[in-house]
Amino acid sequence: QTKEDTMMTVQQYIKGKNGMTLTEKERNWALKLKQEVSKVTSKHPLTDYEIAQFAIVTAADNTNRTSPVVKRMVAYQKWKQQHNIPEVITPQDIKQDLIDLEALFPGFFAVCDSNNTKNLPMFGTDFSKAFPAKLKNKEESFPMFRSQFYLFGAMTNNFDNIRKGGLFVLENEGRGWANFSIDLERRSAELHQHAFPIIINDVYLLNVSGLIKGMIPLTKPLLSQKLRKSLHVYTTKQYEEEFGDSDPVKRGARERGEKPFDDFLQGVLDSY
Repeated sequence: QTKEDTMMTVQQYIKGKNGMTLTEKERNWALKLKQEVSKVTSKHPLTDYEIAQFAIVTAADNTNRTSPVVKRMVAYQKWKQQHNIPEVITPQDIKQDLIDLEALFPGFFAVCDSNNTKNLPMFGTDFSKAFPAKLKNKEESFPMFRSQFYLFGAMTNNFDNIRKGGLFVLENEGRGWANFSIDLERRSAELHQHAFPIIINDVYLLNVSGLIKGMIPLTKPLLSQKLRKSLHVYTTKQYEEEFGDSDPVKRGARERGEKPFDDFLQGVLDSY
């Protein structure tokens, strides 16, 4: 709703309200990107909000080169088309995919909020809940990746949150070979590294077993150098001691156990 209400032209974003103000630098960069991307994406053009989002995420690079950003914008559009993301996303679209995912991997997406001492948008998953063998074909994984797309959207629901960047907490307690798929890791990396305009500040892998530690080198080639530096392997105790927060994935699981799944859905929809 926030995005729909502010779907003005990029030129007007500079006026902004409620976390929707572009700096002069971001505005000028957004206008330049809009001009360049319009030359290559005429069929399904990006919204002004999406263009502004890319501008914020890439403005700090100071390279003044539009080509790598436009390439990512095109990859983003291609990813949306490949995964059947609607041109106009409705609450029902989000709700349906999250319900389908919950039925397939109950409790996989555990938390999506800003309840942490850093006050950052936070995304938490429990990898022990995912069993890739249940997916008979590539299309059956679409609800999982669309849900990830929508949760990223909830984390970037205004310009202030886009600038802050996100905190990712990935629970690994109980995770084994049955919960691992290099193909799903690769496809997830395509979204968060090469398509969706989101800043990832830190990624915390919690309670990693010796087996999973042995798998980490298999996934590192999928990660950018910047993201590798942001990767931390912690125990729950180490995480809680450093941040003064409870393990967010375990907290999310407790809350999900106490409240109906609809409450989790509503929290996502309220943020989107």
